[in-house]
Amino acid sequence: MNKTASKDQCLAHLSRLPMKEAMAILKTQERGIKLILNTRRIGVENRELLAADMVKRGIKILEDAPVAPNAIIAQPERTPQEPEEEGGIDQPDPLEDKTVSVTSDVEPTETYVPEVSPTAGEPAERKLMICFATYRFTNPATMMSILGLWDRNKMMFALEHGTMIINARNRLAETFLRSGCDWSFWLDDDIIPPFGSEASFRSMTGIKPTDLPAASAGANTILRLVHSARSRNAKIMSGLYYGRNPQGRAMFGEGLAQPERDRESRVNAGRDVVQPTAWAATGCLLVHKDVFLGIKEQFPRPDTIYPFFTPEGATGEDHAFGQRAARAGFKAYVDHQVVCGHLGHAVYTHKNTAWGPSAR
Repeated sequence: MNKTASKDQCLAHLSRLPMKEAMAILKTQERGIKLILNTRRIGVENRELLAADMVKRGIKILEDAPVAPNAIIAQPERTPQEPEEEGGIDQPDPLEDKTVSVTSDVEPTETYVPEVSPTAGEPAERKLMICFATYRFTNPATMMSILGLWDRNKMMFALEHGTMIINARNRLAETFLRSGCDWSFWLDDDIIPPFGSEASFRSMTGIKPTDLPAASAGANTILRLVHSARSRNAKIMSGLYYGRNPQGRAMFGEGLAQPERDRESRVNAGRDVVQPTAWAATGCLLVHKDVFLGIKEQFPRPDTIYPFFTPEGATGEDHAFGQRAARAGFKAYVDHQVVCGHLGHAVYTHKNTAWGPSAR
């Protein structure tokens, strides 16, 4: 036993030991020392305590132990963690490849991955970007649904805020094209999409089990839309939602223009029904990168920020984008199983909106 070792040598030796051995060596009733070991931190005063205690107990010092005046007790080797539970992610995931499969990726523990990627600098293996354009405060219900949908092992998230929502959408589209992702999922800040928790979705929207089946209320919107799009070789797939007023119409081309299609959408709401449409609204919309690239190729412009969503005439930005996509050869669809709530003075759905007496 070397009882004349320096304090720094003692501390260096302790730092080389596994945590269990270090705890056994320094087994003491001294609360301060236990706290130091548990938190893996050593302050100047406590360092002196540790070293003095080691000398007092006659710990054998390795001759080649380096002097480490500011050494920190080494952490034990990390063991793999179980993947965290996230809303609806443990169901078949069509983002993996064209063959639907179940994955159990473990989140990396060593490298930091940014949670927001406005510059699209995240790894290209992530296949989908959530595009969130907003010009006001976001409702907590919408944010809760985003948290339920977002799997950060497979998805990016990009946010654009501005008083001109059209410009925010155009900037987001360019960010998406630089990201390396295949799919973009567009969500408005007043939409509540199903996010994998049936109970929470019903609580936030007020939709009763008699008005919407569990398969719809408990769905994961992103996974469902990607699956629907891939199974039909489609590049544009929308969820179903209605205008945010008591007379709100179904928010897709025919639903807004034709009373019979609006009524039909309410009958099919929650069912496994996917129908083509002339254009789909952007509130809950899945778009493949080929659509944006195809529009640019078909209608080249010198703009630094391409005006994908900029209206032509009196149309809205979603109608304008839908028309450009259609002229570039891309067909849009509406998935009636994805039924969303639309926030206004109330949460408007297929059950508390109607075009008027003639639409009933």
